[in-house]
Amino acid sequence: MNKKSLIRKVENKLEKNDERPLADRIRKTSAHLRRRVGLEVLRCLTPKLAIEVSDNLTYVNRTPRPFTLHLKQVFGDKELVGVEIGFGFGFNAESLLGELNVKRLYCVDPFLMKKYFDGDGFDHKVVKFTDRDKTRFFDIENNHTVVFVQLPSAEAFKELPSNLDFVYIDGNHGYYHVLSDLRQAFNHVSRGGFVGGHDFIRRCEVVPAVLDFALEIGQTPTIQMPDFWFEKRR
Repeated sequence: MNKKSLIRKVENKLEKNDERPLADRIRKTSAHLRRRVGLEVLRCLTPKLAIEVSDNLTYVNRTPRPFTLHLKQVFGDKELVGVEIGFGFGFNAESLLGELNVKRLYCVDPFLMKKYFDGDGFDHKVVKFTDRDKTRFFDIENNHTVVFVQLPSAEAFKELPSNLDFVYIDGNHGYYHVLSDLRQAFNHVSRGGFVGGHDFIRRCEVVPAVLDFALEIGQTPTIQMPDFWFEKRR
């Protein structure tokens, strides 16, 4: 199969309906509710244990992701200009700033600490932010190297520079959105730069989007769970 055929294959998939079966959406919503109920019971019956669980989750969230560690290994102390698609709770932005010599980090997120419903093909839940999350946001906002772009990624890429060292994708996990982000990110990264992302796991639509993009550009992604990335070689 030649490159044109691969591209046609991807375009044909884009024409298909992105809606998942209703039963699948109900199942994932039900699983989320069970987790929420379990955590509330834990807080009521064993509050000390609940605090320990929360602290452990915070520690895990603050642990540098494989993509970040790879950039550190490749670039060392070089000044970098990069983009994070999907700021979320700010843990990964905090890690990028702490591990890398960042000259400029563009954090793209249309919500930015505003409550929203996450129904993007990965989870179905209302995302709320605590006072601790808001403090983390203000700390990052006060970092002179950070620029917040409060737009959907498709619009944000029109405002971003085209000579980036890296783009990390952790925004909308729906198939079409991931594939679109990958395409636009690859066009904005310089030769020798990297485009990667989070949640390369079976239960969301990141995996098929990444694999179809790999076919489109004729390049195998590097996978270090739960991250993936491509190097722009030409």
